[in-house]
Amino acid sequence: MSVQPLLQASDPCVMLQASPPKNVTVTANGTNIGISENPVSVPWLYAGTIVFTLSGTDTFQDPGITFTTPDSPFIVSLTDEKHCVVTAVNDNPALTILNFPNGFQYTLNLLSGNKLMGFDPTVENDSPPPPPIED
Repeated sequence: MSVQPLLQASDPCVMLQASPPKNVTVTANGTNIGISENPVSVPWLYAGTIVFTLSGTDTFQDPGITFTTPDSPFIVSLTDEKHCVVTAVNDNPALTILNFPNGFQYTLNLLSGNKLMGFDPTVENDSPPPPPIED
């Protein structure tokens, strides 16, 4: 199972070197989801693969993973029901981890349903819950 990194750079002088693969383990049993790297972070000039391996009773459904950050530097390939390979090319300074310090938000597409993973940027701005109603 291998995916060649997509080598494109906005600056022709920047030559991206293939980066070692990153392995992410997803444990999914019904509504219990555990992820070894959540959210996914891609350092500046990372050109390689991120392999999501699903353990547990659930299975990936096409396309396996959907990144919700606009213009995320990823190409997703579902290799089988337990492996989703993501080719990452980060040749754009606007998409560096410096500008996305909380990583990239994504949805796991599983047989049991879609699960949104990653940082929720709205939490810090949410209003506090209303006080309890007393009788």
